[in-house]
Amino acid sequence: MPKLDLVPLLARITQATMLIKMDVPYMPKNFPIDYPNKDMDIIVHPQQYYSVLGEIQAYVEQYPEFERLTVADTEGCGVGARVRLTEKGKLHYQFDLADHFFDLPDWFILEALEMKRNEGYYFVPTVEHEIIFRIVAYVNKPKPWHAEYVREHKKDVNWSDLMNLNLEDAFDEIISKKN
Repeated sequence: MPKLDLVPLLARITQATMLIKMDVPYMPKNFPIDYPNKDMDIIVHPQQYYSVLGEIQAYVEQYPEFERLTVADTEGCGVGARVRLTEKGKLHYQFDLADHFFDLPDWFILEALEMKRNEGYYFVPTVEHEIIFRIVAYVNKPKPWHAEYVREHKKDVNWSDLMNLNLEDAFDEIISKKN
């Protein structure tokens, strides 16, 4: 099976983007050298959405051994576009690109992008912002690792953001559950 070299792509898009939900059980410690046959959740500055999407599309063209599919403007799933690479009908990798995330307001996305942290090959949100992304992800698609992340980092929650986003009840529900 062919392997993607994600490093050059990340080098081209990293200033305009951040990767969310990276702390999950299936993510290799040496990402992006190794990667799971899953997806990369990319949040991009709204003004650079189409240029980053173009970079991703140009990047995947370098891999003709994969079937490629771009689905743009996906509604109701927190993603603006999906670029899928498959091999014999099986997912090899997917790039989920968005300048929004479900119903989080623009101010929150822009603030998270402005305060993002460098992880070497890519940027990630601060823990305070990641907690909010995980709560919203859990509310929309409950995955135990999102709830676990929130519970593990509950002391870092930004209460002002939590209240401004009306997520206090969702936070309390996640914290009170065991799984």
